[in-house]
Amino acid sequence: MMKTRAFNVDKYVLLEPGALNYAANTKNTVYASGQIEGFDGKTVVMNAGGEHLDLFLEVFDTIMMVNVLEHTNNAISILRGIYNALKPGGMLILNERWLEDYKVEKELDLNSLYHPIRMKKTVFDHFISAGFDTIRDCRTAECNNADIIKNYGTGTYFIGRKKESCV
Repeated sequence: MMKTRAFNVDKYVLLEPGALNYAANTKNTVYASGQIEGFDGKTVVMNAGGEHLDLFLEVFDTIMMVNVLEHTNNAISILRGIYNALKPGGMLILNERWLEDYKVEKELDLNSLYHPIRMKKTVFDHFISAGFDTIRDCRTAECNNADIIKNYGTGTYFIGRKKESCV
């Protein structure tokens, strides 16, 4: 996406909770050298998850988060961190699924272990409508992987700009 749109980026900050292990043990990691290959600009790789966005206050022009919230224990904290870390007018690119009626089949099934939060659509609606002006908001199977939607629920693909001021 960045190459197609010819974005000019001075710095990339990658928050990845397993960054060091991933870079050391995954053959084709784009940041194995410590830089995101193929782009100009400095790369900062932080061995930390989205929960650590609270370290930043209005410093990012863009935050892109794809399928992160469903893997965390405190998605509300991450949403708050996203909002606070973006500069006013900053862009959010968010792709996430929500699960309205998911029921755990077994007490310790792997899907529950790896997806501890069951984000509800109303949480997305409130977060997005309260703090962002919408550029693109797709909430149907047409904008998501149809097989995943069929098996696991529905989701959102959202691009928006942080409102200059939020009431």
